[in-house]
Amino acid sequence: MDKRNAFCVLFTLMYQIMKYKSMLIYLSMLVALVIMALIGCKKKSSENAGFSTMDVRMTDASGLYEKVVVDIREVLVHVEGSGWAKVNISRAGAYNLLDFNNGKDTLLAHGSILAGHVTQIRLVLGTNNYLVLNGVTILMEAPSAEESGLKININQTCEAGKNYVIWLDFNANKSVVLKGNGGYALKPVIRGFLADNSGSVSGDINPDLAANYVYAIPVGNINDTFATYSRSDGYFKICGLVAGSYYLTFSNNTSVVKVINPVYITANAETNLGTVNIP
Repeated sequence: MDKRNAFCVLFTLMYQIMKYKSMLIYLSMLVALVIMALIGCKKKSSENAGFSTMDVRMTDASGLYEKVVVDIREVLVHVEGSGWAKVNISRAGAYNLLDFNNGKDTLLAHGSILAGHVTQIRLVLGTNNYLVLNGVTILMEAPSAEESGLKININQTCEAGKNYVIWLDFNANKSVVLKGNGGYALKPVIRGFLADNSGSVSGDINPDLAANYVYAIPVGNINDTFATYSRSDGYFKICGLVAGSYYLTFSNNTSVVKVINPVYITANAETNLGTVNIP
């Protein structure tokens, strides 16, 4: 073998060795990446094992004003034994409560929480709280809400790996208080309930404007009344009703015009009364 052929053979051998080493390096890197991914997935699975997810949605009972605006800045959830934790708010800022009536709602917050017994939800408000009455914008004071937040009792055990929908029924009418100096204060009346544990009732009033208000009154507990305004087309819906029997009362601005009883509400279902004729 001459020198030239010997050099070619040596070069080819070195090239194959280098190529083989490169393949080993790439293979080692690939194995390392796969192992890291598996460890990451296992860690993530382990981390999520003790968590559940929660949607916090807001709706409104009724109100006598043109607008009732609350400035919601933070949403926190209290889990027994773990304390308070923030839930990602969909949009921090002003919410007109009267936009969310007759079954309309908005997603206020969503996020993961430690699985366990949820005792309360807290809303932290800003300072831009106001109402509109006869075209006039009037600021409302909400000192306690700005300092510590509005606390709503929930009393719900959340299991790991499940999603829960919590509704906050903000009673705009009862939440606005007239002060002695002629001003207004926001002292929110909020009812929290779990969607799966409650039902609703709906219907269409005929004629459309024959009744302005609809009340659902639990049989045996007339002091616990739920209410809504009917829409201009006669439609109404009341949500967050615990399963049981209710009197449905329809009234206008001056008197009761119709009573339906009893109406049975089923959990996690809507009871549609169809057309409700007002004589």
